Amino acid sequence: MKVVFTSNYLNVHQRPFCDEMLTCLGKDDFRFVAATPFNAQRLRSGYEDMNQEPFVIRAYEDEALAKEAVADADVVVGIPYSNPDFIRLRMGSSKGLTFAYSERLLKRGLWFRFFPPKRAKVHSAFTRYRKRQDIHVLCASAFTSYDLSLFGFPPERCWKWGYFPLVPEDPGRVECDAPASIVWAARLIQWKRPYGPLQLAKHLVRDGRDFHLTMIGEGEMHGELESYIQENGLSGHVTMIGAVPNREVHRIMSQSDVFLFTSNRVEGWGAVLSEAMGNGCAPIASSLIGSVPYLVQDGYNGRVYPDGDEEALYNCVVDMLDDLDATRRMGERARETMTSLWNPSQAARSFIELSECLLAGERPAIPEGPCSPAGVVTDTWYGGGCG
Repeated sequence: MKVVFTSNYLNVHQRPFCDEMLTCLGKDDFRFVAATPFNAQRLRSGYEDMNQEPFVIRAYEDEALAKEAVADADVVVGIPYSNPDFIRLRMGSSKGLTFAYSERLLKRGLWFRFFPPKRAKVHSAFTRYRKRQDIHVLCASAFTSYDLSLFGFPPERCWKWGYFPLVPEDPGRVECDAPASIVWAARLIQWKRPYGPLQLAKHLVRDGRDFHLTMIGEGEMHGELESYIQENGLSGHVTMIGAVPNREVHRIMSQSDVFLFTSNRVEGWGAVLSEAMGNGCAPIASSLIGSVPYLVQDGYNGRVYPDGDEEALYNCVVDMLDDLDATRRMGERARETMTSLWNPSQAARSFIELSECLLAGERPAIPEGPCSPAGVVTDTWYGGGCG
């Protein structure tokens, strides 16, 4: 079985899955097609140009070779919005199986489905093919299937997917009695809600809680957040460390008890949640983040709170601080979720099983995790709450 994965360029979130596919299929049967050169800004920041890997076909240098690989493959994974030519090429050839790889479509709100340009874009990428059995969707958000169903695409051709960063073999956790350690990691921009952790810290200090919050990331809101820390006397409890190498992010996560994930619905998947859980850090996550319904089982390997509910977020944190032993057990189960199921190796094996079954005209029997059926999950899926 020949498989081709197409995207703008090979990045750090896709690389582990690609490496596992190479292990499973071999270099002759798995290729990555990069439509554009590696991001120049990332190169200046010290990132590796992964487009230079030998299994990558650079379409911007040899378009004919890229199109040949896409047309001849048994299975192609494509991102419809960024690489529409490859999807159209597959649909024109009527060969094999094609997967559209997509986060949720309605990040700006469910009302956006009535906006004519949006409807035209979704039709071009998805719903024009809704009656064809050779195109399926890999849902890199628990809400993708729901959004597609609102446009008329059949949910039964949607499968759970995501991003699959490497899970550390041994995070080397060191647990201390006090203070409890909390970490937040994201760009300092509005929809990541960086004020949430600071307002939370203010209330925890007011209530005499013993904790320390580390905020990782850089962005346009850095200055105003630093001012908020100073104005509210939080400098003894909150440290902002800016952008640091990924290995340092992992080290901090491995030494933290709680990971706060406060983004709004614009967070399509949120690979940082996978990284935190892989390091044994118990998450508290907003309900509308794309990865949360797939990865977090509320009360078992983390906590979920209704999107935007600051009181529920506070109560979740207090519950975790009041019982650090239970919190650390959640962290252990969070890591087990990643090591046993949501990791690059399992994703590759499940993807190959799914592809082989569909090519044979069969329905796969994958009960959970990557490539299991992506049932419809609505925005109101989470009916619980910390209180």
